[in-house]
Amino acid sequence: MASFNEATEAFYRWVASDARIRVSPKVYVGDLRDVNQGRCVLASQDIGVDEVLFEIPRSSILNVSTSQLVCDFPQLKDAFWKELGHWEGLVLCILYEIKVMGPRSFWWHYLRVLPEPHSLNTLVYWETDELAALEPSLVVQRLGIEQSKEMYQGILHQIKAFGPDFLNKMGSFSFEEFVYVASIIMSYSFDVEIAGREEMEEEDNEGESNVAHDGYMKSMIPLADTLNSDTKQYNAHLVYDEETLKMCCVKPIAAGQQIYNFYGEHPNAELLRRYGYVEWDGSKYDFGELQLSDIKEVVQQHSSDTEVVDSILHMLQNNQDISEILEDEEVVLESYDCYVDGNVIPECLLLLQTLCAVLQLPDRGKDLERKFPKVLKRCLKLVQSGRITMSCLRLFEHCIEYRLRQYPNHSFREVTPIHQYVQEVHTQRRIMAQRVLLSEVESLQNCYLAIGTHFEIVDDMKLLDGILKKRTAPQVPHRDHVKKRKH
Repeated sequence: MASFNEATEAFYRWVASDARIRVSPKVYVGDLRDVNQGRCVLASQDIGVDEVLFEIPRSSILNVSTSQLVCDFPQLKDAFWKELGHWEGLVLCILYEIKVMGPRSFWWHYLRVLPEPHSLNTLVYWETDELAALEPSLVVQRLGIEQSKEMYQGILHQIKAFGPDFLNKMGSFSFEEFVYVASIIMSYSFDVEIAGREEMEEEDNEGESNVAHDGYMKSMIPLADTLNSDTKQYNAHLVYDEETLKMCCVKPIAAGQQIYNFYGEHPNAELLRRYGYVEWDGSKYDFGELQLSDIKEVVQQHSSDTEVVDSILHMLQNNQDISEILEDEEVVLESYDCYVDGNVIPECLLLLQTLCAVLQLPDRGKDLERKFPKVLKRCLKLVQSGRITMSCLRLFEHCIEYRLRQYPNHSFREVTPIHQYVQEVHTQRRIMAQRVLLSEVESLQNCYLAIGTHFEIVDDMKLLDGILKKRTAPQVPHRDHVKKRKH
């Protein structure tokens, strides 16, 4: 295997020659392994907004349209476009370039700078004890191992269906090889819009997900995927033209600064799962999660009406009249996001407010199905207007407290970033897991503190009397009441 620097130099020569990627003299590929960031793109000069950092021909990106696999087996192109899913098609193409083409592949120098399996930190590569360090984060439940096994078996079946010639040339590949390629795709691929999509014929395959239906190709884009990402510091963006893809500057960049792309509105937990890294000062989109099971447990601690609670959840999920009130939006979710900026998804507060209102009704267990639509409408109107009742506020606080008690003590402590290159992988992963837990704890704490300022708190009797059609004396608003913050 070539050394890190040799592989980088060969890749950069390929970029400028064979790949015909036009690179601005103001940028270059750097080495940030000393701060655990690997290859990156840096500015050698000051760069202004809208300057093009590099321009990539569509013929030099790797996907189901450009792969040598389709050139060698052109009869498969229709299957790649209309039958296979995005992931399955690109997995086969990359495996073909690596296993069949090898050094003869057009993308060989690019493939050599992609990380090897032992250097990937995406969660699928973590050991059981390392994943345990992430508990109680729900990210561990999103690994998708069973789905990966199903996809692997599906691809093996597809290879056989393509016929003996393809099977003989492609050969077999292990589940470990599949996981590696799938991990590379998850970490480095882009969804590239097809040029002239508006002129394409509409395909009659509603519900399927493939190139012809969706109008994009999951693609590997050399050099573009060399940029690291940061939710707060990103300063570049990929623009799709008909013939090329351009990485453009969106904020002024000073000489010596790193050029960052934007991978999406992901919290640290998801950045770690998908890409194998965390942002040490926290992601701009961090959130903690309240589980539905947490809410049910807290309600049961403060009320003995467990049957009423189950009835409420059942109606919210299965009653057609209720679905119409909610405009088919789901309120009962497995978990509810509580963001680092103090905002909570409205489904959470609507559920809590509805539970509180029903549990305060006299004879609440009697003819509840008839009463419930009116209760829900009142609660929905209240939450949409930026108000909740005091009991809802208290229930939310109890739920946050209950969730926070599930986190180990070290989750509440600041994390020292890995400034020096840490060779020992287990240590890297332990520190990153602690940063994920801190991100979730901070998000939950911020929501706990902010709920009373984001929403006006009203007396429960005002809501209850409205539901029961009673008139009360005018309420004198408390001087500390604050209306919902405008966004």
